[in-house]
Amino acid sequence: MSSTTLCENKYNDKDSNEQELHNKKRIILFAFNNTEASRAIYQWALENYFQSETDHIYLLSVIKTPQILSQTRTADLWIFGAGMLSGVAVEMFNYKEYLHWQQKKEAEVRSYLEELKNELSSRNITSSMIIIEGNPHDEILNVCDNVNPDVVLMGTSLNKKNLFSRSSSKVSVLQKKLTSTPIVTLSRENKPQQLNSDSSKKKIRKTFGFIKHSLCQRASYSSLSKEKNTYTKLE
Repeated sequence: MSSTTLCENKYNDKDSNEQELHNKKRIILFAFNNTEASRAIYQWALENYFQSETDHIYLLSVIKTPQILSQTRTADLWIFGAGMLSGVAVEMFNYKEYLHWQQKKEAEVRSYLEELKNELSSRNITSSMIIIEGNPHDEILNVCDNVNPDVVLMGTSLNKKNLFSRSSSKVSVLQKKLTSTPIVTLSRENKPQQLNSDSSKKKIRKTFGFIKHSLCQRASYSSLSKEKNTYTKLE
């Protein structure tokens, strides 16, 4: 099923105003799924990283679309997620029930994104909501292609079983494709860290302060300032 932008923000419709926004502000894509990890990095960024009047935050939430696994005369067997059945929730329900679930999920997502948007606005930080149906991995890449963020913020779960786990093969692809854009999350110690691999031959370094490269090919932020991004090419 192809993705659909459900909110008012048409991120793929570029105009002069959006180009002006990119020229004047640091663009931050925040992938938020209302998990404990997402809320933790949001609170950290709100207090330590987001800068009023000079940042624009794209609040992105991807609603996973179920796939039809098989069809019967009375109902369809839907699978939420992709790939293997093991560990994936599978339900029997008809299409009307799916539409009801979709509307309920969209309302839930819109509600918590609007809360974030209002809180950012109270601190003079502009933001836009993007609510999309699809595969989170694919849609994050699509949105990055369209809004060209200076940095991507996202949460990780402690059990490392979600999209952003380093053990996930899809994350490896995500990191390789976004080598020119820092992907920042919080470590288990609630310290900011960059997930992008240092193994790429060329990438653009986004400097927020001092970025320390560790032996495990992960760049961790030892200190982060709220200064505007500067760009330094690394060979």
